[in-house]
Amino acid sequence: MYVCILFQVKPCDFPQFKHGRLYYEELRRPYFPVPIGHNYSYYCDNGFSTPSGSYWDYLRCTAQGWEPEVPCLKQCVFHYVENGESSYWERKYLQGQSVKVLCYNGYHLPNGQDIMTCTESGWSPPPKCIPIRKERTSCPPPPQIPNAQEIVTTVKYLDGDKVSVVCQDNYLVQDPEEMVCKDGRWQSLPRCIEKIPCSQPPTIEHGSIKLPRSSEERRDSTESNSHEHGTRFSYVCDDGFRISEENVVTCYMGKWSSPPHCVGIPCGPPPSIPFGTVSHELESYQYGEEVTYNCSEGFGIDGPAFIKCVGGKWSEPPQCIKTDCDFLPSFENAIPAEKKKKSYKSGEQVTFKCLPRYQMDGSDTVTCVNTMWIGQPVCKDNSCVDPPHVPNATILTRSKAKYPSGDRVRYECNKPFELFGEMEVICLNGIWTEPPKCKDSTGKCGPPPPIDNGDITSLSLPAYAPLSSVEYQCQNYYLLKGKKTITCRNGKWSEPPTCLLACVIPEDIMKRHNIVLRWRENEKIYSKSGENIEFMCKPGYRKQRGTPPLRTRCIDGHINYPTCV
Repeated sequence: MYVCILFQVKPCDFPQFKHGRLYYEELRRPYFPVPIGHNYSYYCDNGFSTPSGSYWDYLRCTAQGWEPEVPCLKQCVFHYVENGESSYWERKYLQGQSVKVLCYNGYHLPNGQDIMTCTESGWSPPPKCIPIRKERTSCPPPPQIPNAQEIVTTVKYLDGDKVSVVCQDNYLVQDPEEMVCKDGRWQSLPRCIEKIPCSQPPTIEHGSIKLPRSSEERRDSTESNSHEHGTRFSYVCDDGFRISEENVVTCYMGKWSSPPHCVGIPCGPPPSIPFGTVSHELESYQYGEEVTYNCSEGFGIDGPAFIKCVGGKWSEPPQCIKTDCDFLPSFENAIPAEKKKKSYKSGEQVTFKCLPRYQMDGSDTVTCVNTMWIGQPVCKDNSCVDPPHVPNATILTRSKAKYPSGDRVRYECNKPFELFGEMEVICLNGIWTEPPKCKDSTGKCGPPPPIDNGDITSLSLPAYAPLSSVEYQCQNYYLLKGKKTITCRNGKWSEPPTCLLACVIPEDIMKRHNIVLRWRENEKIYSKSGENIEFMCKPGYRKQRGTPPLRTRCIDGHINYPTCV
């Protein structure tokens, strides 16, 4: 038999704790109690801090109640111990922490302790070493301390008696201000040391020094590079920030005490915008935090998509503006390539095509950009009219008012003229191809002569009219020598050019000569005739005297190789 026990998890009531408050406490109070898992930011009063040591933190609702159990802990400063060894620098401890105190000989903390503990009300016991009780004995007159005012002496001093020391102007008592009569001699002798001034006080982020009201005092405090021992300055924070601790620094023997910090005031929930939402929404945001907005479908962000929490206020939010296009524009002699839609999203493109006998001139797409269509397809008539006139020739094809793209027109030369070139012209997108010529056949040339490793750049014809020209080009890695253009004169072609052989540099030849290419690593290299080639010896080899230089040249397929030994 199984018994099912149900545990009811109790929600958290409004937190009651000392020495601190929740942020926006009064606004949040009506929403309590709250379920487990909720977090709330809080801050502590001056002289107290969170368990993590920071000015603020989060209070968490758990099954055991609010955590941390003690949100704000006392901060105790340890610096000076009367009749004991003091620390030169201030040190801070949190409530519950302890520190060991070293008293001078003959002294101890109350009740014989040597440990102080930071409590809610401060150090316990207080930082003061008291004399250890013992039988009293007569000390001589106390010694005169250098740079101290004269000590007025009495006849007798008993064990435990103290004499205060007052330093002269511009001097400061070091260690205890009193000397103690113990075991017949004076102990714990103070020193009078010269007061050391401080330079300019430290600057703080998001804050500045609070200046005096009078102009003369303001000038003295800001322009002076030296400030007397004991000088104090207070700080104020910029708008949107608040002091996290005591707002004063003090000059102590050439050193300023630790300055305060200016912490940002948190922000509440971000503002709402029409047709938009934030990516993540919380009840509170710290200084510098950002949130991003997303717009509903059909709307786009106008301005930066994010806002920032600065000094308890949010920066200006963006707007969500309509971006869809509601209708598709029409263009002359063009139709959409796809079926029309009722609306189009911003960035969407639509392709158009031209009606028969029309040719697209330029881009065939339009783009929807924030409710506007960008682009304008243009369809031009691609038919041809009036075939080109050829002197001494007759058109054999039937005449038309317009010739669609791709139509052909054939010519025939009148006797005794002979046709040179193509006998037909073709209409290509509104333009006729090159027409033939009808010329006297006297002095015509046959096909141009072939050359090794090269060819003419145009299509070879069976016959060429007098003064016709053709151009030659060589294959890759071959060098053209002579004039690249020849001309038909008196039935003969002028002298054609030649293509000089390229050089091939096989790996086995370089291996035989113990050389490698300086700038290339391929196994087989082609170089044009006349091109410079640079070798270098393999590691551990040197160039053999009397062999060609390491820098040589390709001459019509031939290379003089250097040798390394």
